Amino acid sequence: MRTQTRHIAAGLIAASALIPSAAFAADAAPPKPASAQPESADSGGKAEKLRREGEFLANQHVRLKRAPNSSSLLVAFESDPQGTPPPMAVLPGQLLQNMETLVQERGDQTLFVISGQVTTYRGSNYLLPTSTVVWSPPRNDAPPATAPAPMPGKNASADQVLQQMGSMIERNAAIESAPRVVTTPPATKVMDPAVLGPAPGERATTLRREGEFVVERRGRLVHGTGNSTVMFAFDADARTSPEPPMVLIPCQLLQSMENLSQERGDRVVFVLTGQVFTYRGANYLLPTTMKLAIDKGNLKK
Repeated sequence: MRTQTRHIAAGLIAASALIPSAAFAADAAPPKPASAQPESADSGGKAEKLRREGEFLANQHVRLKRAPNSSSLLVAFESDPQGTPPPMAVLPGQLLQNMETLVQERGDQTLFVISGQVTTYRGSNYLLPTSTVVWSPPRNDAPPATAPAPMPGKNASADQVLQQMGSMIERNAAIESAPRVVTTPPATKVMDPAVLGPAPGERATTLRREGEFVVERRGRLVHGTGNSTVMFAFDADARTSPEPPMVLIPCQLLQSMENLSQERGDRVVFVLTGQVFTYRGANYLLPTTMKLAIDKGNLKK
C-alpha cells in the first residue's frame, strides 16, 4: 500500500509544473518573507497594509487579469473613493473556473461583483471567492408606465368583467424577461492524465466534490518542482485504495506547516482537516485545522 502511495505522489510531483499557477501566483515573484508587506501597483512604492486572514470582502467590483509575465490570475479592484485594495491572486475553485469561462465569452473587460474571504501566505493576500456575478448596468429601456384601465361599472356583465381583467394583464419585459443562462463547458484538463494517472494496476480515482471536507487525515508535505506547489500526501490509512495527494491552498496554516517541516524534517506527519475545492480537473485542499501526529514508537499495536 505504501508503495502505491509513493507511485501516486511521484507522478504528481513530476506533474506539478503543469498545475495551473492561478492556485499560488508563485511564479510571478519569489515568496516574500513573512514580515514583508505587499505593495500596490499604483501606490508609488508605498507599502500596503496586509489584510488579516479571515477578513471578508463583500460586493467588490473587479476584473479578472493575468499577472505580468505570468499565467497567474488576479482580481483588479475598481477605483473606490474609500480606498482601492491592491490586486489579489484568486484561489482555485469552481467559481474561478466559471469566471475564466465568462471572460473568454465576453472579453477581458468583463466586470464582476465578487465576495470572498482573504487568506494570507508569505506576506501576500489571496482571495477565495464565495460568490461571483457579472455586473450589468441599470436598464433605461423599460416601457413607459401606462395609466390603469378604468374598472367596469357596477352593472357590468360577467363577460365584460372577464374581458376587462384580461386586458389588464400585460407582460413587463423589464421584469419578466428570461435571463440569459450561461452554460459552463466541461473543463479541459490542463494536466497530463498519463502523468497524473493511478499507479499501475490501480483503479482511476474520482475527483472529490467541491465543498467536501477531509477530516483528520494523516499525511506529509510534498513539494513540487521548484517548490512552486505544496501538496498533502495522505498516509495509506484509508480503507479503500490510496488517495492521490492534493495541492494545498495558500494560507497561514500552510505557512505554519512548512515552517514545522523545515524545523523537524520532511518526515514530520500532520493530522489535517480541510475543505476541498475543484479546479480544472484537480482537487485542492484549504487547511482549516492542523496538528502534529504523535509518534507512538514501539507502543503501536
